[in-house]
Amino acid sequence: MSYAKLKKVVDTLDLSDLDRFQRKRRRNVGRKGNKISSYVKAWMIKHILGLPSEAQLARKLKNEDRLRKICKFKKAPCASSYCRARKRLSLKGIDFLFNFLVQKAKNLGLAKARLVAVDSTDYEAYCKGNKKLKNRSDKCAKIGRASG
Repeated sequence: MSYAKLKKVVDTLDLSDLDRFQRKRRRNVGRKGNKISSYVKAWMIKHILGLPSEAQLARKLKNEDRLRKICKFKKAPCASSYCRARKRLSLKGIDFLFNFLVQKAKNLGLAKARLVAVDSTDYEAYCKGNKKLKNRSDKCAKIGRASG
């Protein structure tokens, strides 16, 4: 996909409401950091380009100025910044973003229903490879962790 098309897709959503929501929840302590909307745009680009990990997304943004400008990052964030941004967004922020996107879809005529149902399946994740960790859960996954 060309940069112009990618920019057009990413810029269709005005995520300033998400930034305002995040600013209300955030304390004014520490460094300012990047806007949460920049990370959401980067995650959109990750899925559009089919990148399997945030580490690859971080490398791509570091190497390509155009992508960085599309996301409105001044400098490319490291891979761990995406994890911190996800924690900063939290469940309330994800809920706000989901409701925002559903409302946007309704306004555009893409969704005509009054109710949107979301279903998910709970699963356990286990490490593979290291024999010391055999039959123990993956601590990075933060789901399915075995007690004990």
